[in-house]
Amino acid sequence: DKEKDLGNKAFSQGNFDEAIEHFTHALTLGGPHCVYYTNRAACYLRVSRAEEAQQDAELALKVDATYVKALFRRAQAIEAQGRYADTVTAYKQGLQVMPDSEQLLQGLHSATTKEKEATLRAASASNASSNTSHGASNSDATPIYRLEEAEGSLVVFVELPGRENMQGVDLQLFSGTHISLSLSVFVSISVSVSVS
Repeated sequence: DKEKDLGNKAFSQGNFDEAIEHFTHALTLGGPHCVYYTNRAACYLRVSRAEEAQQDAELALKVDATYVKALFRRAQAIEAQGRYADTVTAYKQGLQVMPDSEQLLQGLHSATTKEKEATLRAASASNASSNTSHGASNSDATPIYRLEEAEGSLVVFVELPGRENMQGVDLQLFSGTHISLSLSVFVSISVSVSVS
């Protein structure tokens, strides 16, 4: 426990590499232990070593598959690798163990938003390369999307490169569920909306 305490102290002082050493010593002296693995995983995350953080979280889960902090660290490590769909799955697995965990719920919410943003970026990039290969002009440039969460709603911002205004733009929203739509129309911007 001395090494664990020294690791915690180093961590709280921002000395993450030193903390990693102490938690490694704690594991060497005390054997596999969930707390040592998850604490070292937290250090690895702070020094941008996400794969090692995930490995430690997985090792902690081999010791105790229901250790919530290990489930949380694993999800954080997967998210740090930019694998948002896997991150959503990891947070959901944690919530199966502890459904009321505020950390896991917030993490799931954040990961879900990032997954949607990544999907939109991928679609936008795919359309951009398709437009480029077909010789599209600047005025036909692929829209850029950004998602933000605001007061329980998901807000989509659309940027149209090469356009000075929205005149003649037809926005179509598709959803299998309820759509709530509000538009602010500014001077010289004409927006036509079709809801299917």
